[in-house]
Amino acid sequence: MAGLSRRLRRVRLIVVLAALVAAANEIAFVLRFDAEVPDWAQALQLLMLPWLIAGRGALFAPFGLYRGLWRYAGIWDLRNIVLSVGLSSGIVLAVIRLDPRFSGYPPSVVLIDALVLTCLLGGLRLLGRLHRARHLGPGTRAAPGRKVIIFGAGEAGESIV
Repeated sequence: MAGLSRRLRRVRLIVVLAALVAAANEIAFVLRFDAEVPDWAQALQLLMLPWLIAGRGALFAPFGLYRGLWRYAGIWDLRNIVLSVGLSSGIVLAVIRLDPRFSGYPPSVVLIDALVLTCLLGGLRLLGRLHRARHLGPGTRAAPGRKVIIFGAGEAGESIV
């Protein structure tokens, strides 16, 4: 039963991250065209979106964005987010340069999309950590329990703690 729960959480996470990729792309187009995205740009966006979601999703896995404990999110998670988004953005830039179907896709959208997606993914991780701190109190690392003091135990006491 725990395995099923874990798989459902992972599927939910994949869906959320795919939605964030799509949202970041939409935000990038809206920002690039000052909220008046022309029809030709919308057509290119819709053509690129499935490839963008699949490509970024495939690169999220090796960088560990589908696993890990979000309550311990930190600088390494942010580094992995930046690396995966940066690498996938480089691939997108190469695709729009090489594939004639995507000629006319604005390179500035790729940059804006990368910045927005990095903020969304980092913010999502930070929310997990803030949620835990809010419920357990600032600086709390362990689940609430009984407080104890260990005197004179030396290294054995340290290992117990």
